[in-house]
Amino acid sequence: EGEEEEEEEEEGGEAVQDLPSELEALEWAGVGLSREDGFRLFLSMKKLAQKVPVAGLRFWGKILGTRRDYLVLEGEMRDEEDAEAEEGKEQVEGKGGANKFSYWVCNSVGQGWTRLPHVTPSQVVAARKLRRFVTGDLDAPVPGHPPFPGVERNLLRAQIARITAGTLLAPEGLFQVPDADEAPYAIEPAEEPPEREQSELRELGSWVHFHPELNSLGRVLPLVELGEDGEPVEDENAPEQLPALRSVEEDAEGSWSVQTFPTAGGDDPNALIALRSQQWPGAVTVAFGKRFANLYVGYGLKTSDVPYTPQPPGMVQEEFNDPEFKEQEDVREDPDAGKE
Repeated sequence: EGEEEEEEEEEGGEAVQDLPSELEALEWAGVGLSREDGFRLFLSMKKLAQKVPVAGLRFWGKILGTRRDYLVLEGEMRDEEDAEAEEGKEQVEGKGGANKFSYWVCNSVGQGWTRLPHVTPSQVVAARKLRRFVTGDLDAPVPGHPPFPGVERNLLRAQIARITAGTLLAPEGLFQVPDADEAPYAIEPAEEPPEREQSELRELGSWVHFHPELNSLGRVLPLVELGEDGEPVEDENAPEQLPALRSVEEDAEGSWSVQTFPTAGGDDPNALIALRSQQWPGAVTVAFGKRFANLYVGYGLKTSDVPYTPQPPGMVQEEFNDPEFKEQEDVREDPDAGKE
């Protein structure tokens, strides 16, 4: 019986990250949770992994709200199909695109976890045009212009998708795309990862984006439209499809800062390397030993060089004016008609 219990713990452990040790490394970079909250969160994650068929469950981070905060977990569901689905009048990407990972949130450690819905392209596009703090209430309305298609849980999921696409990093060479033609974003561990010195991780060229970029349509994969004959129609104005595992070095200048901890570590092979996003303040990636970890703790807002200005409403349409059609003249009646 004791051996069976150990095997079950090992199998369950594969589904959950080693959060205590990663939080200890992230603490050097100045982010994370207290050790007590971190351990309680780790136990809560293991409990969720026993109820839900999820792989690679990890602590994604914390989004700060005006009334309450959100703790966010990320994982990949085992029993869901990798296919697009229709929601309303738009195509929602499956595990091959923006919904590769699923997310669970709660307001504090010890509460039950709520799974967020899949993100839609229109929600990503609308989230880029808004600049709002979350409140901590998943059902709260999202006022503003242009109107957001959903409530706060949808806005939260859209912001998580944007942050993940822009800040989830991995050392170059640890992952590969086996078949770029058939599945351009199917990423798996490399068969022979390169040996890399810790000092090399101070260079941005030694890091890649683990999650594909979201294009101007709010999608990862190109939108395929069918013609009258049922064959795909190529869109000449479609946004450029960026490759998987793109180098961080290709990001805009000044998007990342690199630090070494302890600061006097020099070329110490045991030094910790931390990358901080300047586009999404609060996103940190650390490399320690042969491991690395990503974490976000912030307000879910992207840095902007210009003051936020709401999008103005559209132009007022002109009144219908066609000489062939004339507006009926008003019928005038004498109010005293019929009276004696």
